[in-house]
Amino acid sequence: MSRGFISWPGLFRGDFLGRLGKLATLWYDEVSIQIAGEDEHLHGALERAMDAGLISDDIAVELAERWTPIPLIPYGVDPIGALANFPPALVQSAVQTAHEFLMRDSQGQNNSIANPAAFAQEIHLTAYSLLWATQCWTSLNAASPCGFVTGGCEGAFIPKAFAPVTPQGYQPFHQLGSHSFPDVSEISWSRIFELRAQPQFEEFRRKLGELQEAASEDDRSVVAQLIEEIIEHDLQDLSKVIRPTKPLAVVHAVGSTVPLPMPMFPVSLIHGEIDAREAFINKIRMGWLFFYLDFN
Repeated sequence: MSRGFISWPGLFRGDFLGRLGKLATLWYDEVSIQIAGEDEHLHGALERAMDAGLISDDIAVELAERWTPIPLIPYGVDPIGALANFPPALVQSAVQTAHEFLMRDSQGQNNSIANPAAFAQEIHLTAYSLLWATQCWTSLNAASPCGFVTGGCEGAFIPKAFAPVTPQGYQPFHQLGSHSFPDVSEISWSRIFELRAQPQFEEFRRKLGELQEAASEDDRSVVAQLIEEIIEHDLQDLSKVIRPTKPLAVVHAVGSTVPLPMPMFPVSLIHGEIDAREAFINKIRMGWLFFYLDFN
């Protein structure tokens, strides 16, 4: 079974019912979504979307069943105190990545920075969100193979998160392949679920699940074969099913070429049901794979 993860900055900084949520729903059997608060925040957002006529009651029920809310910061954890567990160099990398991304975003929208203090605060909030998102993903992936569907600055930050646990100068991640994929933002949610049921997408989700298992077991030959099939054939076939639409993004498959230890000390997630500390303590090494979407 394929499992995907979307972070709070990846999903909720934009339209949570937009392209990233739709894409993940098409691609994965189960989608874990990081939220800032209790589960009710996701349910409340779905209810507001129903009230606004953005989705039907049936679609809201489907999404509530398929989307699993994950807390932005694990329950019972002091967010300020826990930041001390992150290496200072990693915090600085997150701040730098957030600054570069937000500057490009501001310039791309031709917006001037009218309030430098507010801009500086947004940089730090984005940086902390990057740290917690990567922490959450590594814990989920340690418990059971889970793909990270990233947007924005997350794709640039993830390799930096592994820097403290890899030899100096070593590049832990490499691009395994890339392919353009159509825009799904204008496709209705009812159509998204129709597409999900088509054999091409069912086979794709099965293959993603197999790929995640192979990566976690460091079966490099299977990973290489599946990546080639997905990039060269499957994404192209799925694009034909979705068309006509304009290209959404270039999908980059990025993975570790050798098993890596977890980059951060993981914490209990999902109401304490998942605890990956033992994996860290025993230095279990595992494969890491994520898809970075370079939006046009």
